[in-house]
Amino acid sequence: MSSNHEMLTPTSSVDSSVPMDVETGPAQPIPNKGGDVKVPLNRSQFGLVFLGLMLAIMMAALDQTIVATALKAIVADFGRQELVPWIGSAYLLTSAPFGILYGKLADIFGRKWVFVFALVVFELGSLVCAAAPTMEALIIGRAVAGVGGGGIFSLVLIIISDIVSLQDRGEFFCFRWI
Repeated sequence: MSSNHEMLTPTSSVDSSVPMDVETGPAQPIPNKGGDVKVPLNRSQFGLVFLGLMLAIMMAALDQTIVATALKAIVADFGRQELVPWIGSAYLLTSAPFGILYGKLADIFGRKWVFVFALVVFELGSLVCAAAPTMEALIIGRAVAGVGGGGIFSLVLIIISDIVSLQDRGEFFCFRWI
């Protein structure tokens, strides 16, 4: 942002307090005094974005924990009790390293599309789990879901950092206001 024509105020029904970048449109990160970067959102946009983030994190967290209650049925259907530890471990072993990678990909390609990609990968992994005919297929599906789940966890924190001021981040990271 270095030229004179970069920031314009929209003249349509869009909120006039939101700066608009000529080349990329509204809602681009704007640095403020403390070096903090905040994406300008009105109250309803913020609420919808935050609701979507909460639902995504709930979905990924539920996928991590729900297996414990279903293990008895899984073993009854598939047998192969010796592979049971891999059902939970496959998710965690792939989500941990890929979470870091998603952070860098979000810097390169943007938060929105990397987050959507993580959601799609997570859902594809969940679909493989749902259609798994064998224990091995279930473990592979859990690993693929972990690749997406790691991105979901990382990107939710990154997106919250982008839309919430530095002073309020602790409150939103801990969900203390719910």
